[in-house]
Amino acid sequence: MSSDPERQRELESAAGRNAGAFNDYYAHRITAEMDARDRERLLTGNPAPIDYSRVSRSEYGELKNRSKEFNPADYEEGNVTNVGIEWMDLFAHDALSSNGFRIATRPSKAVNKDGEVMDGVTTPDIEIDGEMWEIKSPRNGNQRHNQKNELKFIEQLFRSARDNFKNPYDYTQLRGSGDKREITKFVLNTRYRTINAFEAEISKEIQRFIDRYGVECIWIDASGHIRRFK
Repeated sequence: MSSDPERQRELESAAGRNAGAFNDYYAHRITAEMDARDRERLLTGNPAPIDYSRVSRSEYGELKNRSKEFNPADYEEGNVTNVGIEWMDLFAHDALSSNGFRIATRPSKAVNKDGEVMDGVTTPDIEIDGEMWEIKSPRNGNQRHNQKNELKFIEQLFRSARDNFKNPYDYTQLRGSGDKREITKFVLNTRYRTINAFEAEISKEIQRFIDRYGVECIWIDASGHIRRFK
């Protein structure tokens, strides 16, 4: 404590201002996060509905057995029938929904007014609250294992996600929308990827790329827990 009474009053006043700014910052973050979630989920705890009108759920696959509440064990490959190319994204869809995120699938093909697939037009996977997001669901063996850097695959996925925002498909206008890499939003689903690293190490690696590229990321771990980085 300062021996100067006037200096002490200044320190206490500054601490009060900083505390108020800190509280305002977190109040804003909490309000913004609540606004991104489905109101029904906040009030009742029920999962947010998923809009499969553009790509049906059956195109990803179907669960043979499904628990009444979200259960990561239901998403083992042996419990999925009619397996689609992106069947692992089902886990991401339902984890997001169970956490109140309003999601909708986006067209998997970029077609023009004549119904022809367009070259050079990319197709991010989903929308969350109306904004485009790319899902990456790596599995063991998808990326070359780097024994010196267990988390190297995260960088590979970040780069791939950004590439899918080079000219994302505008399905309302049936054309590409131009380079959107500066607003890349990326869901990292590690349900099917064994990671020999601590949670803090993974979070630090994700944040490193957030800071470098200015993108947003939602990390869904194998238990379906969600962490958001921006």
